[in-house]
Amino acid sequence: MPNTSISFPANPAVNQQYTYGTTTYVWTGTNWMTYIDSASLMPTNPAAMNRQLFSGTGAQTQFTLASNPGALGNGTNIYINGIYQQRNTYTVVGTTLTFSAAPPAGTNNIEVVNFVLSNVSTVDSSFVTYLPTGTGAVTRSASSKFGDTVSVKDFGAVGDGVANDTAAIQLALNSSAAEIHFPTGTYLCNSTISVPSDKRLFGSAKLKLGAAGQRLLRTASNVQNCVFEDLELEGFSGPGGGYVGGEFGIQLDEADWCVIRNVTAYNFGGDGFYVGPNTANNNLVENCVAYNNGRHGCTIAGGAFNVVRGGYYYDNVLYGVDLEGPTVSETLVDGVTAWGNVNGVNSESGTLGKAIITNCRCYSNTEHGIQSNGIYDKIASNVCYSNTLNGIYGGADYQIIDGNHTYSNLLSGIVFDPGLSKVGLIVSQNVSYNNTGHGIQLSRIANSVVDGNYVWDNDNGDSSTWSGISLGGSVVAEGRNNIISNNISGNTTAGVGQRYGVYIGPHCPDNIVSDNVFFQNKDNGFRDDTTTGNTVVKNKGYLNENGGTSAAISSGGTIAHGLEGTPTIFSAVPTATASDVQVTADATNLTVTFGGGGSVAFSWRAAMQNSM
Repeated sequence: MPNTSISFPANPAVNQQYTYGTTTYVWTGTNWMTYIDSASLMPTNPAAMNRQLFSGTGAQTQFTLASNPGALGNGTNIYINGIYQQRNTYTVVGTTLTFSAAPPAGTNNIEVVNFVLSNVSTVDSSFVTYLPTGTGAVTRSASSKFGDTVSVKDFGAVGDGVANDTAAIQLALNSSAAEIHFPTGTYLCNSTISVPSDKRLFGSAKLKLGAAGQRLLRTASNVQNCVFEDLELEGFSGPGGGYVGGEFGIQLDEADWCVIRNVTAYNFGGDGFYVGPNTANNNLVENCVAYNNGRHGCTIAGGAFNVVRGGYYYDNVLYGVDLEGPTVSETLVDGVTAWGNVNGVNSESGTLGKAIITNCRCYSNTEHGIQSNGIYDKIASNVCYSNTLNGIYGGADYQIIDGNHTYSNLLSGIVFDPGLSKVGLIVSQNVSYNNTGHGIQLSRIANSVVDGNYVWDNDNGDSSTWSGISLGGSVVAEGRNNIISNNISGNTTAGVGQRYGVYIGPHCPDNIVSDNVFFQNKDNGFRDDTTTGNTVVKNKGYLNENGGTSAAISSGGTIAHGLEGTPTIFSAVPTATASDVQVTADATNLTVTFGGGGSVAFSWRAAMQNSM
């Protein structure tokens, strides 16, 4: 309503206008209303009209226009002697107008009019509606539709690799849009970009860090449900200058239920991907690539139930994938391929353990394919080969090493050497062959099981030093109460390769070695350098107990016992009269001396230490 203090004309006609100050009013027949000129609502110069005149000759069919009217004539109309011409009577190609029949002669009797539409001025998208096709579709404002996904270029990002796009990208992330698209290009970022909850960052683009020691992308505090997808991230410092603390591609800190998928991160002074160090749970790093980083490819440094699945981690200064930190537990590393690192996958002793490292392929690393020092870690179904030290290296209580293939490593296939005595280890169903050292080397373990492994052709340098399975300790009774059973251990060529099928070194009493199969080991199927307390029974290819009745021998005669070592329990009982019987043993024979003269047969028995 207008200001009632204005003195309007009396008895106005309908649509009569009255101007007071800078405002114009109009009488509607019942009251005065503010008048708005409809032209002010329209964009300025929405179209331009071009008019050209030509004179017909009665024979000419082609005429040249002053400008190209555009596709379909862009609103072109043609008149001859004032009569509109149907479009099928002429064509316009570029600036050439061609009639199918020559217009009649006349002065300026051919009129060509075309309208060239200009851009409509800016309109608030909240006033424009959008209705998708399909049954049940509902109308939304264009503002709502466009808000589903925004481009960082909508907020001023350039993507030329030169302009600093940090602020523009941050504005895009601070918007209400759930999906942030990075069009093809290189986006230079000179400082850390903070990612809030419920954002998806994606696109076939590169984000490049422009300053040392920065996180390129970092989740804000207490973030959930972020997705980073299909991006390429390039660091600043590269691997050559040593570790640059805090220079990461993506850091998920205090973040839950976030996903990093199909992202490549390289040349960071720290890690490509870093989860932690504050609690971060249930996050997924999937099918990513990290290489040439100054520390690790991917680090899990905080929280539980995080997953690293698939992807390639190579040529990082330390580890391909690393589990570190006192709050890390129950991490799954599944299907990773890692090479050219110090360790392909590494689980550190400071964690809470319970990691599962499975289905990984780790090769050509400068120390170990997999190193695991987390309590209750399970290392299963991995393939580790051609590493400079060992295929798998373990060292914590209650670990399970199961179903792995380790071969052609420059030391041993599987090593468990914790430095201090550990218990509860299970080493089962592994295949280990053609390693330079032992197939399986176990040190300082107690109350553990080594069962169902297949080891062969280790000690491939034929040094007469290494064995298929080796158990050792450094102090008295350090390697005790273990069961070594149901293993197959030997060489494919007799006398070449691993020295013993199973070797027990000093300080390892009270172990059971049973039901193993030994074949073609270089020296013996079994050797025991602990002087007391081990039980060795029912092993095939290694005779540890024998007996029978000999042929008649004279005093000083020998009985071949057939054992693969010197028996420690032996006896010989004469079948006829003989006095003062004495029996000694060596690695080949029992030697029997007796009195009374003549030749006597003996019922004999010989066994290795503590055999049953």
